Amino acid sequence: MRAAGYYRVSTDEQGASLEAQRAGAHAWCVAHGAELVAEYCDEGVSGAEWLKRPGVAALQGDAARTPRPWD
Repeated sequence: MRAAGYYRVSTDEQGASLEAQRAGAHAWCVAHGAELVAEYCDEGVSGAEWLKRPGVAALQGDAARTPRPWD
């Protein structure tokens, strides 16, 4: 299975959290026999700005592609 990870933190103060999210995604992939083939990240973007997040926009764009780069 090809997997994608999405990570978000709202401020620089939570920077370590971004790495924790990434590590968690990698650990999940290892545990489930998946390959992490794409990562999307929004760092320093408000949680209220869902549609304006560049990482979300990139993820949505890839989700609309045929074939998708991940399962």
